[in-house]
Amino acid sequence: MAEVRGKPVEDPPAVGDVCGAQRLTREGARLTVPGNLNDNQMRFESQLHMTAESGSVGGTNTKVRVDNSDAVTIVLGAGTDHADTHPAYRGEDPHERVTKVVDRGVQ
Repeated sequence: MAEVRGKPVEDPPAVGDVCGAQRLTREGARLTVPGNLNDNQMRFESQLHMTAESGSVGGTNTKVRVDNSDAVTIVLGAGTDHADTHPAYRGEDPHERVTKVVDRGVQ
């Protein structure tokens, strides 16, 4: 069960059940969710980075936890491998592009 301001919040459906996410990982203050859509296998990735003001950021392999912070800045980046090129309509894996966008937002 998730908590917001110390109060329980009902968990949403698992990401993989909705859109084919392959895994959710945490590295430092960043959560990354890559995957492929279930219907057309389009590749996607989202990354969320949290920066705590005066507090600390930690967590588990799949969760970010912010403690004792006055404020939190959340930077979210997302992308797909969609390309407007017939017939495949696929471009590069979105990982590097999404990482660069989030890195710029954190600076």
